[in-house]
Amino acid sequence: MRFLTKFLLIVLLLVLLGASLWFFCFRVLLADAYFLQTIQLESDENWPEILTIYQRIFDLQAQEPFYQTNFALLLSSNLGVYRSSENKLQIVDVAIERMKEVISEYPHFNTIWNLAHIYEARGKISQSQNDFLRAEEYFEKATKISPQMAKIYSDWAGVRIEQKNWEGALEKCRQAIDLYPQLSLNTPLTRKLELKKEMAQVYEQAGKAYFNLQNYPKSEEMYIQSLKLDPFGRPNLWKKIADIHYQQGDFITAIDRNLHGMVLSPEDEAWPLAIALLYYEKEKIEIGLDNIDFNNLDDENLSDSLIKAKEYFQKTLELDPDNQTALQFLGPDPKK
Repeated sequence: MRFLTKFLLIVLLLVLLGASLWFFCFRVLLADAYFLQTIQLESDENWPEILTIYQRIFDLQAQEPFYQTNFALLLSSNLGVYRSSENKLQIVDVAIERMKEVISEYPHFNTIWNLAHIYEARGKISQSQNDFLRAEEYFEKATKISPQMAKIYSDWAGVRIEQKNWEGALEKCRQAIDLYPQLSLNTPLTRKLELKKEMAQVYEQAGKAYFNLQNYPKSEEMYIQSLKLDPFGRPNLWKKIADIHYQQGDFITAIDRNLHGMVLSPEDEAWPLAIALLYYEKEKIEIGLDNIDFNNLDDENLSDSLIKAKEYFQKTLELDPDNQTALQFLGPDPKK
């Protein structure tokens, strides 16, 4: 009898040990292994398999906030997988629900900040003022936790830009700029580059806001400041600066600014196309015509502006042979 009791106790202890090892060790390790698989699959863009593996993770660790948070962020950052706005909204709603569950138990800075971005993603799809206001609500909560973090105000400015609240966006840009530290020789290079890119983004946002307020000198000033901080990372700003001069009727400067952009990204057909259109528009205004048909003019009868326009339309087609705008201007035989 004593032997049977001992045997049963040993069996019970082994069962408890096995259950403990499974619950506290093997289950956690297996969930981590699945999570590593999702990271690999993200690079392969294997979306269905990622969702399947996350279901296995939740079967093992349903309440773990780390997995819930990463799943919510994964959903909100891959909305392009879905075609219809209705499906995108359904997916982002799942992400919001997961993040709210995490926040109810762990109201930490990162979860609050992430939920602000997810509401912003929803607002971009729905264009609902309510979604943008919810994003702002969570950005405000994030500032109460970390009031000196400039990136929060920069991201908040992005929400206001989506709302076309240009004055409100400038307010947040100013708050962000005021909080960024002075860069010095003692600032580590990696940190300096990171800060420069962040600050360049804020100045670009301010430039966009000023542009839409039709304060063109201030808009150009902000874009130039952004380029000083990140001269090679934002070639698109030369197009925005060109647009400022175009709005003011200065075609020559607008063309020059697009040429700057083309030097930085010579394989992008958008630059020669923009330059061609500017030369064409310049000629139309100078001669007072609504339309000019290249096909009805011999090369010797083309003005300098139209010769340049034709040259850059052809350059556009060299980079993008199917470019419909260039083909529309040059006609069925653009090589002539």
